[in-house]
Amino acid sequence: MAGAHRMRRALRRSLPWVAGIGVAAVALSFFGCVVVMGGSMRPALSAGDMVVYRRGSDGVRERDIVLLAQGHSSFVHRVVRIGADGMLVTRGDANPIPDLEPSARGVVLGRGVAVLRTGWFLRGFVACVARARLLYQSHSAKR
Repeated sequence: MAGAHRMRRALRRSLPWVAGIGVAAVALSFFGCVVVMGGSMRPALSAGDMVVYRRGSDGVRERDIVLLAQGHSSFVHRVVRIGADGMLVTRGDANPIPDLEPSARGVVLGRGVAVLRTGWFLRGFVACVARARLLYQSHSAKR
């Protein structure tokens, strides 16, 4: 009897975790996350920032940040205009002119819904590691 009671208590404790994992799995089927690598979207996005995007091109409007497929890679730019034919004219915020070719909705992987500002942390961490490595190398050279 005590074993059954322990089992029920363990199941009750694990239920929130199981539910959380289920919600996360469902969310991942609708949402994705990408890390910004370049500086074409400054000041809105910096290298190292993470963009959470909703998969698909539904609901894309002017001024939205979108993730676009290009060959085997992808990039994040802002929609500056939607043509009468539905083609999207995009541009990086730091770029003075729009992208050369408009993008079809079929190449839109998703629409940005949130930005996690991790770029400053990532740059600081990399600088700290580089500084520590340099200090270690200069210290070990004195031997």
